[in-house]
Amino acid sequence: MRSVQVSKPRGPLEIVEKDIPEPGARQVRIKVQACGVCHSDSFTKEGLFPGIQYPRVPGHEIAGIIDEVGKRSDALGNLNLRSDSFLFVLFLVNSIICI
Repeated sequence: MRSVQVSKPRGPLEIVEKDIPEPGARQVRIKVQACGVCHSDSFTKEGLFPGIQYPRVPGHEIAGIIDEVGKRSDALGNLNLRSDSFLFVLFLVNSIICI
């Protein structure tokens, strides 16, 4: 899959090829159709957040289609997420929060 990343603080944005990850238990994989980049992403690119690791892929506000559901999808609760479901993810930190 193609991705845009920054490899080091104050580095350029670069398009790279990455392996397509398999979703783990209680996870879904989303084929991103649109991605917003906000001020926190520019802070990341410029190296203004201490302690983060690079390379880093900016963009945590996305819209897309679920293309794979991991095992134990029942553990996702009443969200009823399945392949071909549309998601709009506002923020993503070790869990999924969607509307």
